[in-house]
Parts: sequence; C-alpha cells; structure tokens
Amino acid sequence: MPLKFKKILIDDQRYESAAIIDVNGDGHLDIVSGSYWYEGPDFTKRHIVAPQEPQDVEYFDDFSTVPLDVNGNAEVTNDLQADSRDVLRYALAV
Repeated sequence: MPLKFKKILIDDQRYESAAIIDVNGDGHLDIVSGSYWYEGPDFTKRHIVAPQEPQDVEYFDDFSTVPLDVNGNAEVTNDLQADSRDVLRYALAV
C-alpha cells in the first residue's frame, strides 16, 4: 500500500529550510522553520525561535535548520540556523 500525504499550509512565509523534531518533548513531532516552531500534531500553534526580516518580497536569509543534542543527554536540546551572512542563531528547546 503506497504512502499517502496530505498537504497543509502552516504559514504564509517562505523560509529556506525546516527541521522535524519533538521540540517540547510531548511525543508529537514539531516543525522548526525560519522564525518559528509549529507545535504538532496539527501545527496550528506557533512559537517564536528567532525573528527574521525578509531580504526582499519572497526571500528570507535562512539556509539551514539543524536540530542538535548539545549537552550529550540523547535529546535534541536546541535548533541551530545559519544564513548567508555567516550569522548563526540558536534556540534552546522549552
């Protein structure tokens, strides 16, 4: 039986990258992208990560979203984002 997917719009911003991780440890996967993380399973509640200003009408300088275990406890504890100006932003999980 083939996999089936349902397309949903979670925001009208166009960020360059995304990560799928359980940010808040509730057992549901969340989406981290651009300025926000979106709480799963329905992704209707969003939380600020790091504010980003658009570079022009359709472009945000957000080239990577990397979930990391920075303290070695086998849990993702932060999200690292990099842009084209060699700026790194990170947010600790709640």
